[in-house]
Amino acid sequence: MGSVLLVFWALVLVWISSVAFISFLVIGPRFSGRGATPLFGARVMFFSAEHRRQLREYRALCVAHGKSLIWWRFVQFFLVTFPFVMVLGVALSLWAAR
Repeated sequence: MGSVLLVFWALVLVWISSVAFISFLVIGPRFSGRGATPLFGARVMFFSAEHRRQLREYRALCVAHGKSLIWWRFVQFFLVTFPFVMVLGVALSLWAAR
């Protein structure tokens, strides 16, 4: 069970890292001077109202210019599912510790 738990948390860390870099490198440049993530001193934090507003604005920009929404969907999926993944991770960790 320990190895399964270790792989689970490793995948969660890879997922978080990929979302952070996508937000910073793909979405963030659309908002000059504001950024879309808390990386490298940007002022907007994940799960904040400002972050959600920027994601809505990014989506509107993509739709208006006919660009793909894949990056927006990837980050949006993360924002929706992250709390459930964390609860699952804590439950698995507690189960493995007993």
